[in-house]
Amino acid sequence: MSAQTEGAQKPKSTNPTSAERVTAFAVIVFTMITIGCAAGNFSQTAMNAMLGDVRIDFGVDVDTSQLLSTVYMLVMGITVPVVTYVAKRFSLRTVLNIAWAFLALGAFIDFVTSNFWVFLFGRILQAISTGMVMPVGMAFAMLNFPPNRQGTAMGLSGMAVGFAPNVGPLIGGAFSEGIGWRYFFIVVVVIAAVLCIVTCVYCKRESNKKDAGHLDGISVVLSTLGFGGILLGCSNASSHELTSPTIWVSLAVGVIALVLFVVRQKSSKTPLINLAIFKSYRFKNGFILQNALTGSFMGVLLILPIFVTNLWGGTAVDSGLVFIPTAFAAGIFNPLAGILSDKIGPRKIMLCAGIFLLFGSCSMVFIDETTPLWLIATLQGIRAMGISSCMSPMFQWTLSDTPREIVMDGSSFSNTVRQSFSSIIAAIQVFLIVVFGGMEGIDPAFGYHLAFGLSALLSITTFLIVVTKVRTD
Repeated sequence: MSAQTEGAQKPKSTNPTSAERVTAFAVIVFTMITIGCAAGNFSQTAMNAMLGDVRIDFGVDVDTSQLLSTVYMLVMGITVPVVTYVAKRFSLRTVLNIAWAFLALGAFIDFVTSNFWVFLFGRILQAISTGMVMPVGMAFAMLNFPPNRQGTAMGLSGMAVGFAPNVGPLIGGAFSEGIGWRYFFIVVVVIAAVLCIVTCVYCKRESNKKDAGHLDGISVVLSTLGFGGILLGCSNASSHELTSPTIWVSLAVGVIALVLFVVRQKSSKTPLINLAIFKSYRFKNGFILQNALTGSFMGVLLILPIFVTNLWGGTAVDSGLVFIPTAFAAGIFNPLAGILSDKIGPRKIMLCAGIFLLFGSCSMVFIDETTPLWLIATLQGIRAMGISSCMSPMFQWTLSDTPREIVMDGSSFSNTVRQSFSSIIAAIQVFLIVVFGGMEGIDPAFGYHLAFGLSALLSITTFLIVVTKVRTD
């Protein structure tokens, strides 16, 4: 697999018996991929804070401006499965330079354009870049770091997945209130340019590989319709009536296409995603674990600001302040958990993390408009400690016994499904808030109790899977 192994000492399996030294190549390239992934995630969530000013500058309504966030998530979701083929077909140098080019070009377009739809096109290019880099980074860590360093690598990678999205709104808000939102994209252009230079220096030039087979166009279409339909339907749930065809038609098309996609992958000689990944005990259980944990995490990121600004009566600043402990927890515990996982094993780390997650999630079920903001922020911070501590050991454990030739398949598929599942959970939580929070004679906080209760249920599921399924023997 060229997109993960180029220029590095190739181990015989993802779990060699002898400890290997981490090469300078692996450290530099993995750091570069992590920074690129973080830049993409910064760009994704920073837009949430800049959206008001962007909407005013372009003169579009609220629903139209929401496309900037919705389309970004949608494009990321449909890009990830195709990356499996691209990573097998082309060299690491080629794959990364394509990703950095998309990131730089998209950000530059967003800096200079005065047309909203051109601006949206720039966002699409940045989303493609992020969708390319995320699964490549996880697979690279598993294939180029020895087992006693894979947890550390995943911990650093978790900074891009957990820390970057949390501080993105703070950075976006700072640019928007300071020198102007457009200058945020200049920073992204500079980051992409530096990454491109480092890629050219440290990644050897080699011919593109020919062992990926042909690209199954039907699988690409089914994947796009499947994951794209589900993501689009769930995204529309927050801005349309729940009976709207834009929701149910999108979801129906997505589910049908996804079923056909799975059937085709099982019968195809050159599948887009090799579903043999589910023959691995760890991947099969880790796949469920990842979705439960991410669903618990991402849904609250959406509904907590709604709770603070609507029911609690706070400002946009308050909704940002409530996530400050979350950002600190993600920045500290993601790498720390990875390092400790290499020393004492992932199970112990994940068990401790699960306790924090359970306490924070179950406690948040009972918050209402009388709960002090500092307590809400503290409980969310405790949740973030659990999530961040569980995430990197979980990723490493899930892929640790997957055959190296299909590690990229596992990374891509798990990334895509996690995003789709998180969107579904977020849509259900918004539904609970809207329906049960607006009923006459019922406390408006009841809808939020149910929404946070769903997150708590997923946290309980996460803990039970860790207790019963995660083994390190």
